[in-house]
Amino acid sequence: MSNTQPGHKTALKRAAIDAAGLIPGKVSEEQFELLMDGTSIRGDAVSKALKDHLVHGLTPVEAWEKHDVNRSQFSRRLSGLLEVSIRARKLSQFYR
Repeated sequence: MSNTQPGHKTALKRAAIDAAGLIPGKVSEEQFELLMDGTSIRGDAVSKALKDHLVHGLTPVEAWEKHDVNRSQFSRRLSGLLEVSIRARKLSQFYR
């Protein structure tokens, strides 16, 4: 699939979410808070938007519109959380 074909970005996002184990609406509040602690995300609105998406299952659009967050900022912060989650999953094998 070429990078210019529709759906390519969606497929990449889905792969990142699967690798991170962060399924919107299935993330517990405790997991969310622990992930947030591993980031530099401090903005109240973006934090609430991310929580509504990951913990409460709102779509990204619903979450960023509800909290008046810029789409680009939301996407960057979500990517950061995905990276933290992937790193935690990789590290967890050493603590079993």
